[in-house]
Amino acid sequence: MSQDVKIFHQCDHVVGHKQHAAHLCPRCLGKGYYYDISFDEAGKAITTSGSIKLQQEVLKAVNDIRGDNLFFPNWGSGIHDFIGRKASKLDKMKIGLDVRLTLEYLRELQIDARQQYNNMNDNEIIQNVTAVDVDQYQLGYDVGVQFSNLEEEIYEQSIEL
Repeated sequence: MSQDVKIFHQCDHVVGHKQHAAHLCPRCLGKGYYYDISFDEAGKAITTSGSIKLQQEVLKAVNDIRGDNLFFPNWGSGIHDFIGRKASKLDKMKIGLDVRLTLEYLRELQIDARQQYNNMNDNEIIQNVTAVDVDQYQLGYDVGVQFSNLEEEIYEQSIEL
């Protein structure tokens, strides 16, 4: 029902007709996805809706820096503060909590938008964050998020810091 410009794309690690190893891919830098606004043959931006829109919103909410959106000061996450720092167990717990709070805020915005504009379907709204797993490396983290929508479909996203 609601639409958004599609900006997240799964990466196939093929750039310039050359297959790259996932961790050496120049397009996604090993993340498995990349940002790019695409256009159709008529020159219009390709939009997304439904469960793909939900997955994109989850990635945007977690990847955006909290405080950078003038209209929604609580939008985004604080996980960027941990990039480049030596990994610790306390930081691992803080990242997990921050991701949960970020997705709860996204859920509140989705419910408000649905009530105010009636423009969101059940497959576009987070119902529950079922798991946030933070794997710790020497100088980084891999954050795995499992969540469901109001249709009780389960999705997983992974973000590397």
